Amino acid sequence: MNTMHNNQKQDLSVATYIQSDPRNKKEKQRFKAIQRTVSSAIVLLCVMFLVFGGIHLVSANSSAYVLVADGKEIATLASMTEAEAAIDQYIENKSAEYGMDIVYSDDLEINKVSTAGVILSSAMEAADALDGNLHLMAKAEAICINGVESLYVPDEETAREAIDLAKQYYADDDSDDILSVTVAEQVSVIPTLADIDQVLPAEEAKNMLLYGCPDAKYYFVATEGETFAEIAERNGVSVESLKAINTVIADKDALTLGTAVALSQPAPMISVLVEKEVVQTQAIPYSVVHQDNSNMNRGEEKVISEGIDGLEEVTLRVVVSNGETVSSEQISATTLVEPVDQVVERGTKVVLSSRSFGGSGSGVVGWPYTGTITSRFGWRSRGWHSGLDIAGPVGEAIYAAESGTVTYAGWYYGYGNLVKIDHGSGMETYYGHLSAIYVNVGDTVERGQHIAALGNTGNSTGPHVHFEVRFDGTAYNPLDYLE
Repeated sequence: MNTMHNNQKQDLSVATYIQSDPRNKKEKQRFKAIQRTVSSAIVLLCVMFLVFGGIHLVSANSSAYVLVADGKEIATLASMTEAEAAIDQYIENKSAEYGMDIVYSDDLEINKVSTAGVILSSAMEAADALDGNLHLMAKAEAICINGVESLYVPDEETAREAIDLAKQYYADDDSDDILSVTVAEQVSVIPTLADIDQVLPAEEAKNMLLYGCPDAKYYFVATEGETFAEIAERNGVSVESLKAINTVIADKDALTLGTAVALSQPAPMISVLVEKEVVQTQAIPYSVVHQDNSNMNRGEEKVISEGIDGLEEVTLRVVVSNGETVSSEQISATTLVEPVDQVVERGTKVVLSSRSFGGSGSGVVGWPYTGTITSRFGWRSRGWHSGLDIAGPVGEAIYAAESGTVTYAGWYYGYGNLVKIDHGSGMETYYGHLSAIYVNVGDTVERGQHIAALGNTGNSTGPHVHFEVRFDGTAYNPLDYLE
């Protein structure tokens, strides 16, 4: 017992000794300091791992946030803030890449999940993972033509620039005074969303407006004297198609240096109207003055003095649509040189045929219609017939038998629709029973001119033209004057 007690006491003494030994106390303090340093290092490494490592092991009680695009899990992040930051980073990167504001059109969800030991992505990794999994759209401006969205540009300024470039294309390099340059269609610009690859820069948008394609398909002659055949072979098209597209220069055998040859048929989306004043000199046609000569046979003419064209300076208001003139109005004219009339002497002497009824001879008028003669000039069972009836289908063309002036065109008693033509020197021709009349009183007609249509109007027993030849109001047998 004592021994044991003594041992315990000894032990206690030893323990007391160790505890009270100044050297042991210092060792213990040094050990604790090392422990604190190691612990701090471990904590710091964990923090650095969480921030820069990009991968976390989540405890059983943690929550994670999953990016889901169109039903597909893209990435898992530690917090809602990181998930939203990943999306913002991706959109910011794409906006910088394309140089315009980008949005996404797919359904993108952020789902909160409870998970143990899941591998998380950093915001940067999640942003990279989103690439190719979202349908991106650009905040753009639509150029609407007559209310229809026709093409897209990044902003309103680009839209205005494209439209102005299209207008300048037809207004530039014009020596005439431009009054206005407008677009025939109603064009407006509205904000919208568009697929990124549909959004065009100003130059391509201008080409769409002018040609219907983003690139102007032209070949510019690089060598003086190039031909359509050479250009066609070089560009893999046919000569015929090139000439059909380039009608203005199609008749040229050799093309001059720099000539623009269109390789495809343009399909412009707008019509650029250029209104301008054009000043030019032009000839004033001389007039022909006729002098009747009763000693000369009808149909003979003789020039007494030659005519000379005059010259005038005219100002025109011209409207050009996409390079093609659509209207031209003269607004002023100044005579520079007066024209000189041509004086022509013409015969008025009528030469009668010596032929008898239906005989042959030299006539002075042409046939108004070639058909079957159904009733001749003279007495018949129904009485006196003052002309020649020539039958044919309704609507057939009736021609002037000789040049002259129309003195009557309308309904005239038993004649039905009637045309009278005065040929001068007391000579007239009548055309009756017409179904349609194509001339008016006062019109000057030429021999062989289409003046009416054969018909069955008035006192008529069937479709035909009633033709008369009169001198000073008296009817004569037309067969004596017909060629």
